[in-house]
Amino acid sequence: LEAKHRLAFDEFLLIQLGVLRQRQRWQQEPGRALQVHEALLQEFESALPFKLTGAQERALQEILNDIRRSQPMSRLLQGDVGSGKTVVATAAMLVAVANGCQAAIMAPTEILAEQHFKTISQLLGNLSIPREGSGAEHDTRRPIRIALLTGSVPKTQRDEIIRTVRTGETDILV
Repeated sequence: LEAKHRLAFDEFLLIQLGVLRQRQRWQQEPGRALQVHEALLQEFESALPFKLTGAQERALQEILNDIRRSQPMSRLLQGDVGSGKTVVATAAMLVAVANGCQAAIMAPTEILAEQHFKTISQLLGNLSIPREGSGAEHDTRRPIRIALLTGSVPKTQRDEIIRTVRTGETDILV
């Protein structure tokens, strides 16, 4: 029995060392620091039908601190069902989109993907971001473009969604 435990430990240790080595390589790759537009985040939070909890605020601040760095972020956001993970993730995606990037959120089931799409659409539905290339003197804004791509989307619609992602017409893909 001790020998089996030792072999299992050795195997687990090798796996963990491989994961750590891969993470070190990955984090040495150049990343892109993003600017956090505090006014836009404040607008987002003010539009919420509730106030963020202390835990949500802390999680969001940790993510925003990572986003400001030029090192790739590797973060797992954990919480019980209904604890506000989606709202925190949406705020982070909003920061990315406001910097001209695209964001994606993946769900393990089609039902959950549809729920995320609906929630994110509601959370961001009334917000807009500056158009690319608009300066302070031409303060034009545009809505945030969100798309849902699931296994049951018909091929023609799927092809169109993929095209809008490739061309940058979609900001957030669920």
